[in-house]
Amino acid sequence: MELDNPSFDVIVVGCGLPESIAAASLAHAGKTVLHVDQNDYYGADHASLTLEELLKWACQRKESQLNDNKNGGVSIYLKNQCRKFSQLEWMFASDNISGTSDPDQLDIPSLLQKVSRSFSLSLYPLLIPSVSPLIEMLVASGVSRYSTFRLLDETSVYVPMEGIAKKVPGGKEDVFKDRSINLVEKRRLMKILMWIMGDFESSPELAGKETEPFPSFLKTVFSLSEEMASSLAYALAHCQSPSDPTLPSLLRVRKYLRSVGKYGNSPFLIGQYGGAGEVAQGFCRLSAVQGTIYVLSHPIESINYPSTISTDPTLTPSTDNMTIKVQIQGFAHPVESSHLIVSQDYLPAPVSDRELNTDTGEKWVRCISILNKFPALLRRPLQANDVKGEQPEGVEHIQQKEGEDERDTALVVFPPGSLGSDVQGSVSALLMGEGTGSCPKGYYVLYLTTLLPPTASSSPSPLPQFLTTLTGPDHPLFQLVYTETIPSGETESPVPGRVHIPRSLVMVKEGSDPVARSEASGGGKSWTEEATRSAEEGERLFWEVFGKKGQLDSTPSNSEDEGKGEKEGQDQKESRGFFWPRAEFSGDDDDDGF
Repeated sequence: MELDNPSFDVIVVGCGLPESIAAASLAHAGKTVLHVDQNDYYGADHASLTLEELLKWACQRKESQLNDNKNGGVSIYLKNQCRKFSQLEWMFASDNISGTSDPDQLDIPSLLQKVSRSFSLSLYPLLIPSVSPLIEMLVASGVSRYSTFRLLDETSVYVPMEGIAKKVPGGKEDVFKDRSINLVEKRRLMKILMWIMGDFESSPELAGKETEPFPSFLKTVFSLSEEMASSLAYALAHCQSPSDPTLPSLLRVRKYLRSVGKYGNSPFLIGQYGGAGEVAQGFCRLSAVQGTIYVLSHPIESINYPSTISTDPTLTPSTDNMTIKVQIQGFAHPVESSHLIVSQDYLPAPVSDRELNTDTGEKWVRCISILNKFPALLRRPLQANDVKGEQPEGVEHIQQKEGEDERDTALVVFPPGSLGSDVQGSVSALLMGEGTGSCPKGYYVLYLTTLLPPTASSSPSPLPQFLTTLTGPDHPLFQLVYTETIPSGETESPVPGRVHIPRSLVMVKEGSDPVARSEASGGGKSWTEEATRSAEEGERLFWEVFGKKGQLDSTPSNSEDEGKGEKEGQDQKESRGFFWPRAEFSGDDDDDGF
């Protein structure tokens, strides 16, 4: 296989969300881009897969695959993936048999076999704050037109003493309507919500308490009860543990509260098919329209840097002899460029042989399950104002019957210690139904995740007990449980200024002010923060390749409607505050997909 022109301005290796954003923006800015991925799907670790594809993904990453040297051995990419994803176990309820690690022997029970291609199972479910950099990029670029988005229907918090999932108020209006909160608690809750919505950074209430554990801060400073503090900390701030510091938690709550009302009475949007994969594919689609060439299902055999640089990493890069050559499997000759954006998983030795730093990184346990009944924990009597149509006089509640619930999405948060002391962090469970495109009618997809302390063991997995609490006697038809280990720190580029490596985590810089540290670190790789992290990382990669901010002309190069003038382009640029070159929109300008 050969390309007509093997030279590009930029080669991007890996189709994750940050890489896809960077590729699309660079192509839109006029750069020639080649985008390569070893997988046969878009999205990389953010992908949305059918059931068969998910099982194949899990099989390939079983630790036993590292010892399989047939067909030329295991690629660098797959070796790194096996380090990142471990403890993979899956099971079908119909036969109670654990899955095989052989990708050529995928035996799906007949009940699911008939509909297996109708599932879109996300490796990374995404809750996108309505006010966030990713939303700005989706609208500014026009990628929002490639997909549809819906609001998260509700957020609940598990109350151990009562054994129920109680709906969490999403804003001031919900607080007033909630009959389960007494008047004193309502006043205290309203006081803190109004305080958070303002500029609290220099307030006396916060002075000296920026690093204090957030649940403790809520109880001591605002006199919230244990239950109310738990709801605010884990279901509104989405803290991962009781020790999460106050300042980053407050910043997250303010961001989420300011997102309420933009598109409806929820701070979060869920994309079509529920995950980040469809968003990444949307940016890839835009990139292809702008001329990017895509090469999927091809491993990277080697990456060769200029010899004068690779032998002396301290040498300042020059514009001479700066060609980077990438050999793709199946291509007779290498492709070359002056800039390379490459995911850490594709980095060759010795970088690829790095030990994952779990002491300062993150270790997440995740679960993907398929149900054929609405989770028992979420079934509740419907309020009269929840039921469409005219209600009989005097009837305040209508008992929900099986199958009547119209909620297609729901988030349930289990505070630390909800089901005993074995799990020290909070556990989040995200339900998606037919309306999200994640599954066929009559089925549901339920995701669970929790962040483990660095020294905690992920075997056996703590998540099955939470899955049982959610589903009750109705066992899942399928479940996959695994651990994702995310290294900390920033991998040093072998060619600074020319090779650009997306960061897995944005780490806190010592010596920076508390606000800057909090904004850089809050949330980690959680469902609610990954959208912001990916968008900001995509922007960072763009500017590393393109040059200094402000050099980019925001006016369209080939717009079909240049008559809208320079003022509109300037207004959009100033209102966004982001890097994206102005997109060439067509049709109704108000139709942004939300």
